[in-house]
Amino acid sequence: MQKPISWRLKRLTWRRILAALRRSAPVQWLWSDRYLIIYRMSREDSAGVTPGETMNVNSFEDLEKFDQSVSWITRDAFLAEARDRIANGQEVFTEAADDYLAHYGWLVPRQEKGYFPLVEQHYEYPPGSAVMYNGFCHPRARGRGLHQKSLGARAKAAFADPETNYLYAAIEIDNWASRHCSEKLGLRPHEVLFRRCRAGRVTKGSLPPTFVADFDARKGR
Repeated sequence: MQKPISWRLKRLTWRRILAALRRSAPVQWLWSDRYLIIYRMSREDSAGVTPGETMNVNSFEDLEKFDQSVSWITRDAFLAEARDRIANGQEVFTEAADDYLAHYGWLVPRQEKGYFPLVEQHYEYPPGSAVMYNGFCHPRARGRGLHQKSLGARAKAAFADPETNYLYAAIEIDNWASRHCSEKLGLRPHEVLFRRCRAGRVTKGSLPPTFVADFDARKGR
């Protein structure tokens, strides 16, 4: 028998409250674990990947349709950041509706190192590495497969460069939707970066890719 809608809404509300508590500064200081999966695909692995549909690349016409649907970035800040990234050689893949930017996702064609604030760690990529990051779908456009389409288009563009040896993406371990899309494309866990805090004492490091399966099993995934 299906639960009443009111019961399901209450359960969803409590989940959000508990999630907010877990993210609060006191709880993070007392006891917290952060895991970031470094996904990778080699050129050899990409041979079996079905190329994604094409998308617009570095289209300012699309970017101008950015609609602030989140609180963490304003339209002006988004456009300024996009211009800076493009000027530095990055590529943004977009799809726009008539009145809003439905999706955007970034590709760094060549990256040597990066920094991940979530786990407070620097990361060095091997020669010939491209990196996908910052994919976002507008709430009005979710459920249409745009993120999967974007991943395919970016992978196709990355490996179109004969000097690209690897394609990377970094995803929080409990971001199940993004993980599903990335694994469907053919990306696989390469390693896991972590940050643990116990009563203010922080430890950082990396774990083998087998940790992902163990984590998923503990979560019943």
